Amino acid sequence: MSIQDQNPAGSPAASDERASFSQPEGANAAATSQNLSTAGTEDALRAELSRARVRISELEGRLRQVEVKQVKQVASEFSVIQKLKRRVLSMRGGWRVQAAWWRLQRVRRAFKERNAASSTHADAQREAAEVATRDQNAYRDHTRGQAGFVRYHMQNPSRQNRREILSLLARHPGRKGVVLCPVAYDLALKQRPDHIVAEFEKDGYLCIQLVINNDPPVLRRVSERHYVSNMIGEFFAVMQDKAYVLYLHWPGFQHCVELAPKALVVYDVLDNLDVFANPSELMRVDHRALLERADITLFSAQSLLDINKQFTSHSLLYENGVYVEDFTNGVRERCPVPLGSRIGDPGITVVGYHGVISELIDFDLLDRLVALPDLVLLFVGPVAAFVPENLQEVKRRMARLQESSDRFIHLGPKNYADLKHYLAWVDVGIVPFMVNEKADSVSPLKLFEYLAAGKPVVGTPTRTMLTYKEAIIVAEGDDYVRAIATGAWKTAYTDNSAQLAKAHGWGELHRPLREFVAGSAVASKPLAAPKRRPKVDIVNMNFYDWHGEVLFKGGAERYVYDLAVLLNEMGCDVRILQNSYEFFRRTFKGITVVGIAATPDFNFEVLSQAYASFCEESDVIIASPAELACRLPQGKKVISINHGIHWDSRLNRLENFDRSRYNLILDAVRNSDGCVCVDTNFINWMRTYDWQLANSLSYVPNYVDLKQFKPYEKDFNTEPLCFLYPRRLYEPRGLYVTIDAFDALFDRHDNIRLVFCGQAVGDDAVATEAFLARHPDRVTWIEHDMEHMHLAYVDSHVVLVPTTASEGTSLSCIEALATNNAVISTNVGGLPNLIVDGYNGLLIRPSVWDLVQAVERLIGDRSLAAGMAANGQLTAKAFSKDEWDRRWKEVIDAVVFTD
Repeated sequence: MSIQDQNPAGSPAASDERASFSQPEGANAAATSQNLSTAGTEDALRAELSRARVRISELEGRLRQVEVKQVKQVASEFSVIQKLKRRVLSMRGGWRVQAAWWRLQRVRRAFKERNAASSTHADAQREAAEVATRDQNAYRDHTRGQAGFVRYHMQNPSRQNRREILSLLARHPGRKGVVLCPVAYDLALKQRPDHIVAEFEKDGYLCIQLVINNDPPVLRRVSERHYVSNMIGEFFAVMQDKAYVLYLHWPGFQHCVELAPKALVVYDVLDNLDVFANPSELMRVDHRALLERADITLFSAQSLLDINKQFTSHSLLYENGVYVEDFTNGVRERCPVPLGSRIGDPGITVVGYHGVISELIDFDLLDRLVALPDLVLLFVGPVAAFVPENLQEVKRRMARLQESSDRFIHLGPKNYADLKHYLAWVDVGIVPFMVNEKADSVSPLKLFEYLAAGKPVVGTPTRTMLTYKEAIIVAEGDDYVRAIATGAWKTAYTDNSAQLAKAHGWGELHRPLREFVAGSAVASKPLAAPKRRPKVDIVNMNFYDWHGEVLFKGGAERYVYDLAVLLNEMGCDVRILQNSYEFFRRTFKGITVVGIAATPDFNFEVLSQAYASFCEESDVIIASPAELACRLPQGKKVISINHGIHWDSRLNRLENFDRSRYNLILDAVRNSDGCVCVDTNFINWMRTYDWQLANSLSYVPNYVDLKQFKPYEKDFNTEPLCFLYPRRLYEPRGLYVTIDAFDALFDRHDNIRLVFCGQAVGDDAVATEAFLARHPDRVTWIEHDMEHMHLAYVDSHVVLVPTTASEGTSLSCIEALATNNAVISTNVGGLPNLIVDGYNGLLIRPSVWDLVQAVERLIGDRSLAAGMAANGQLTAKAFSKDEWDRRWKEVIDAVVFTD
């Protein structure tokens, strides 16, 4: 992540810059006079410039003389080296001669370094200061930029990400606690923090390792209670008022402590600070702050504990360890080695190393080992550098090793689970670290993993490795090479070696930390259900008319009522809010309905804002339709419901396409913790604009109560065949398509009749009455209340769902399937989620003549109608009210009850 400071056009600096190019015309005369008076000054400057050029030429000549002298000196030195090399190559004496050769090489490098040190002490100091400043700036930019990134996403969390986190917490109600662990390394490499997190998981904690990047949101399951996510800001936002374990292992994560006021902070000091990239005074300041703030500080080595203990409130030596079972019973055949490598050949010693290959490695020592006869070096692991500037040198030394001998085999990084199989090829494991201050405090995981696999170990005498000298060979230089060459390693694995591996099992090492955390507030029993009933408001446009007098009987109103009943059964206090001309409060079957005088028209934004003010004491707001979520407050939990695409108007044309018309629904979905969609049509539409946002939507199709809507016995050969239109009578639901189609059909067939069942107002009612007047004996218009709607399907044979626009998964369509009806449906909205053409109904275009042809097809083929009706009953089971309840309960649990 890079943060660039830019000077906006309106800033003072930008204004000054523009001013320098625009002088008022009145200043021209004064400027001309000033130019004449400064001519002498210009001549003086030209003379000074000439003298400077002469001085530069003199310096360049002296520089060339120095370069020629250095070239001659290097050439002479190279001649001596070449003579020595030829003498060495002509001799035979095995590893001792070659060791002498490499000692000469080191002498040569030291000689060159002394010559290169011809710069003054002041130059060296200046260079050191520049490096320190560069490291300081790089560390500051990285960590403070990272802190700003995390803080921004914490203060502006994605509702979809937050809902994902709440769902995760809801899925683990029996957790002992939560552990958040930001990570500063590639998780493909199994590192110490991974093992400590694994121990927390074994103890019953829900563990999340948090990576920081700009990738799409991820919540990846590693094991039962172990996850990896990049939603770090949202995790801190959700957990900010909760007690949990914050496990930190890098000074740069000091900023995380400020975001976790109630967390128990565990700071793990892995290595000497100089091992990290960009070591600086600011890193040491952050390190010191973490030592002082942490509730408990872990140290991987005694030397680290000795240096830092004085600054901690509670310190613990927590050495690196091993899962012994992960490194036993390796099988060579599971991880074959390259053909022709001589690994496995009689008389060949395989010297193995696995782990990060970095600047901590003593490459001079490896150069000597690879020159030994009858020996193969088998390396497994990535090439990397703790300090980025060192990476090229590490790569160069690795390339030189591979070029120098075909007995140096580097297999690259491998899965942790496969390491034991590669170790099955190894005779002796090595830890060839440089002996210096950086490596002194490193406690290598590989040491214990070698021992767990039953392999003898030869390591260099760093301060940490010396503490294990009773269980391994510790040597350097000639002694190290001799230990490998003479086979001394063969007797190095002893009872002490086996005991060291056993004593460093992660479970045993974790015990003191386990006990410390168990005694804190973060290790708690599962939370009891809250005593207070959550307050839930369902906001919509209509339930009654806007005078609060006439109850609407459409599918949307029934949906909202059934949802209110479900919430009430789950322990919530529920209200239904709607727009109105004047305030009213009514009760419908035990559910409070409140009318709010917000807007005289269908203005979603104004109404949403009015609901935001009215619902200040609510815990959760459910917006139906979803657009009503667009201006609801950020501090509230919001669930929106999309009942289908309602902007698929007959007037839509490419010529009048306007992307901005979708801003409202997009804002609403972004402002929702969860969005329930009754069809996949909307989800797929959303995916064309925002794949990530679409992936957060939940498909909960509409439903039918199979206890109420039962399959009635019907004779499809009876006359007349009854067609039912069981829905609101207006244009988007196909009223006029139906009227026009049946005007034609009644003229051509006398063995059919039509029943309208639904409400109509205004011009729609007038048109319906006129249609009835034209066909008084063949068309019936009825209405049923919600609880009696099933009666409409008793006598019907074919149900019409001729939607022209604005459709989800129609309730009337599902009810028709459940009650032994064939269905004729248009292919609009979510209807194709319900109807499989030719199986349980006929799918047609929203066209008068398509409807005429479909009706005539069923008039002429009654067995087809009966077969589709039978298949419809099977389909309806997938859309049962019980299934709808189950899916909604999952959403409600995840959003309403998680806290």
